[in-house]
Amino acid sequence: AASFASMGSAALEQSFVSAMSVNLSSVEVLRREMAALRQRSSGADLDLRDHLEDSARWFSSRIPKSKERDQGKTARADGTVNRPRAVFKGAVAFIMLGVRVRKQREKQDRDKQAARDAEAAKMLRKEEEEEKERGDSIMKIFLEDATERAKLQKDWLARAEDERTRKLTRAREHWQERYE
Repeated sequence: AASFASMGSAALEQSFVSAMSVNLSSVEVLRREMAALRQRSSGADLDLRDHLEDSARWFSSRIPKSKERDQGKTARADGTVNRPRAVFKGAVAFIMLGVRVRKQREKQDRDKQAARDAEAAKMLRKEEEEEKERGDSIMKIFLEDATERAKLQKDWLARAEDERTRKLTRAREHWQERYE
């Protein structure tokens, strides 16, 4: 859109001025219209449909009606000179320029969408890795806890067995002392 605003419209303006035999006021009207178009195209919200409708209205107003052509009329009330072929060529160039702008904007939109999709995929992978790490850490904590419980249970069973053995030994010694 920037190249359209800087180079394309200036070249287009020159081709219109040279293609049409127009007086000074018509050149000023054309320059104002081109400046307005440049201003609209420099913004991010150029509505291509409005642009094409405006350009179609502008060009159709400059093409003579068949009655005027038959009578040989060439000058219009606003001072422009009717040159249907030059105006038509200019209209085609203008519309093609609009098509190029639209294609360029669509490509930029596709590139932006691809960048957003790549960023979303990257974030998704990162979240999946974090989730896996959290799951791994939870599993590690669970295994450590289970191992610790198993150790405690083993120690408790060993202490219980030692206590039982001590009691049995004490009871045996007590009965041996008593009956000896």
